Amino acid sequence: VGRPVYGDDHPNVWTWMNNLAGARSDLGDLARAEELLGEVHALRARHLGPDHADTLVAANNLALLYTQTERAPE
Repeated sequence: VGRPVYGDDHPNVWTWMNNLAGARSDLGDLARAEELLGEVHALRARHLGPDHADTLVAANNLALLYTQTERAPE
């Protein structure tokens, strides 16, 4: 997903990971989707800050996945 070329610090990598998580979720691989979305959220929070719009979008995506897996309280 671009990591070998760009590493973890490139915003495009975070977008690609987010898109891959969506595809994994659509295919029913919710565990892998959760792993990717958690990583995207952590990377964006570390590089952009916890209150940045892109970090909040990542948190929302993760929360939506938690809702699908009946883990909404998390």
